[in-house]
Amino acid sequence: MKDKIHAKSPLGYDVYCSQSQWDEHILTGHGEMKGNEQAVENTVTSPDEVYKSAEYENRDVYFSKSAGASYESKGFGTRVIVEIPNKDIRIGDIVTAFAAKNIGGNIDANDKLYPKSDKD
Repeated sequence: MKDKIHAKSPLGYDVYCSQSQWDEHILTGHGEMKGNEQAVENTVTSPDEVYKSAEYENRDVYFSKSAGASYESKGFGTRVIVEIPNKDIRIGDIVTAFAAKNIGGNIDANDKLYPKSDKD
């Protein structure tokens, strides 16, 4: 099946979202994402922030306030959860994506991956 989204993360991963994941999970649970595929891609390629997930060791949480989504005028940004099954292969899969006011919960605030500060 053809991929719905393919984006290059600034962390060096090729990130994909299958058509079935988009249709059967993301749109089913997060209807606001309909028509916002480009915002998801933009969030992966040019995130404001990326953190390790606090819930899953192999997931990263991407967030952008200005990815071009239809819901941005209401103060929402785009949050994208990417699973990295094998760090050596450098490929990630989009697990879900949704509108969010901020990067929010389920992040490891002590493990910011992007942008890195000068102290890191």
